[in-house]
Amino acid sequence: MPRLGKVSEHRLTGTGRQDPARLLAFVAAHAVPGVESWDGVTYARSLTLPGGPAVAAVAADNPGYAVTLRLTDPADRHAALVRLRHLLTLDPDVAGAEEHLARDALLAPLVAARPGLRPPGSVDHAETLIRTVIGQQVSLAGARTLGARLVSRHGQRLPAWLAETPGVTHVWPGAAVIAALNPTDASLAMPAARARTVVATAAAVAPAGRLPSPSDLLAIPGIGAWTCGYVALRCRADPDVFLPGDLAARRALQRLGLPVTTQRAVASTAEAWRPYRSLALMHLWADYLAL
Repeated sequence: MPRLGKVSEHRLTGTGRQDPARLLAFVAAHAVPGVESWDGVTYARSLTLPGGPAVAAVAADNPGYAVTLRLTDPADRHAALVRLRHLLTLDPDVAGAEEHLARDALLAPLVAARPGLRPPGSVDHAETLIRTVIGQQVSLAGARTLGARLVSRHGQRLPAWLAETPGVTHVWPGAAVIAALNPTDASLAMPAARARTVVATAAAVAPAGRLPSPSDLLAIPGIGAWTCGYVALRCRADPDVFLPGDLAARRALQRLGLPVTTQRAVASTAEAWRPYRSLALMHLWADYLAL
């Protein structure tokens, strides 16, 4: 059983309007079994912190979030909350972006339907990068399955008192662990070229423990503009990312009645949304996923 002080309750609020339920639902749509869980109300996930593993449970508590932390080391409380604030994108004010996008006839109904929506951030940038590479060119379900296989074989198992949330049993394997894998390892059951990219990406992260620069990312064989842009949106909090090659974004535009069939046409449409294309993209994703 945890000692007193290792379990704590918190309420997180942020700048401007928030849309907690939809942000959690979006994050949950990408949840990797073993590391994350979602019961329709509470999103829970493991964390790797300086003092050891932890588990955070997060639920919408308008206009913010209710958080329960279970920590190996109570001294990690601040670090955990900082990471969660980044994941939940609590501190940027999206009011200006919403005003700009609401003047666009195509996006105005989406912005009106989801006030306070914002793109999610990341609790662990190396993890987000590697998971993004794993998920290239596969469905959300496929990415979750691949991630779960990697976690079950190479992730650290949580001690029993931390693993009380159903479905949260491990922490994501560190970049150094993944970098040491042979690309033919059974946990990397994906096309050989992508497996090599996963290992190479982990190797690029492992020495310094931080994200490579965009140019260094693009220099890794198998990483292209979509992955680099998605990482900029999630990890670097870039407010003006758009992914013209994203299938969900294109289908969302088509559902809205825009006959776009090429990346060039999608990119041209998005030009009107500068310098807030990240939020525009999030609204398209939310509309496509019916969040």
